Amino acid sequence: PILLIQIDQDSLVKAKISEFRPMNRQYLASLVDRLSALNARAIGIDYLLDRPQKNHDAKLAKSFQAALQKRPYGTWLVLVETQDETALPEIANPHWSLHGNMSVY
Repeated sequence: PILLIQIDQDSLVKAKISEFRPMNRQYLASLVDRLSALNARAIGIDYLLDRPQKNHDAKLAKSFQAALQKRPYGTWLVLVETQDETALPEIANPHWSLHGNMSVY
């Protein structure tokens, strides 16, 4: 089974996030950490991660690494991209993450 989790207005208010464009990567990291703790086998993120957020990139990268190494299975990461915009290599290495094209329906 697949569970789709949407970040809604109530979630943003609860997390005290007023600016969500771009989405706060520390918040995304907290979601990845929680899903990994719940033994999610795959996590897809439908936010472009192509521009740096210097204060939060390292946290998201650390959360991705922890999810990948989760025992007993590890977690697959699927990240959205466009033809010209891919996740920053500091956050997600293309050798251990899958990428989906957001321009294809």
